[in-house]
Amino acid sequence: MQVVIDERVNKVIEEYFLNLNYEVIKINKDIKLYSEISSHTDINFFKLENNIYLNNNLKNIISVIPKKYNIYSDIDIFLNCIKLNICLIDKFAIHNFKMTDINVLNKLKDLGYTLINVKQGYSRCSILPLKNKCCITSDKGIYNILLKNNFDVMYLENNLLDIKLLNKDNSYSSMKGFIGGCSFAIDNTVIFFGDLDNFKCKDKLVSYIISKGYKIKDFKNIDMIDYGSCIILD
Repeated sequence: MQVVIDERVNKVIEEYFLNLNYEVIKINKDIKLYSEISSHTDINFFKLENNIYLNNNLKNIISVIPKKYNIYSDIDIFLNCIKLNICLIDKFAIHNFKMTDINVLNKLKDLGYTLINVKQGYSRCSILPLKNKCCITSDKGIYNILLKNNFDVMYLENNLLDIKLLNKDNSYSSMKGFIGGCSFAIDNTVIFFGDLDNFKCKDKLVSYIISKGYKIKDFKNIDMIDYGSCIILD
């Protein structure tokens, strides 16, 4: 098993994955992108079933990706950094499809995904996807559209979330991170990249996640940081 994550990931979080016998594949910075997202997983790397789409800056990691995946590594995201930032929940794809990479969009259609169009291009950043049409978002527009599509969705106000973004020197940016970028769900566990005590809405958030059948893992005494989530390869 492998976990694909921002090269700036906190060492404590990296050790957590290593102790679970994951191989850690790190996304290196793309200097053409602004520093906060330059090595974010959800900007540079997209997995769609057995297909992987890569920013063309990531050819160095192709050799360590399992052979079972079809790899498309010629995607230039310089002029459109959100073309791979699609959120998948079950067989639904959520994105601003005017901004989606055309090859990814065609594959989504071929594989029978239901497309839900939203205005927010940073869709995966803005959503923590769970199973069974459940998710958490801090984007009001996404929240309203998903409700209309009969999703079970929790809305969290941004001012209740303290999520950091990193500059290229790993100092904190003046920009704020997103709920989807500081977390991800695998099997029956939701992992947060920092201490949930950083959230004023912690109790409400924890209650919702547990009600959906998940356990929670966070990292005490560590600031919550948006790394662009992560992706698991098996």
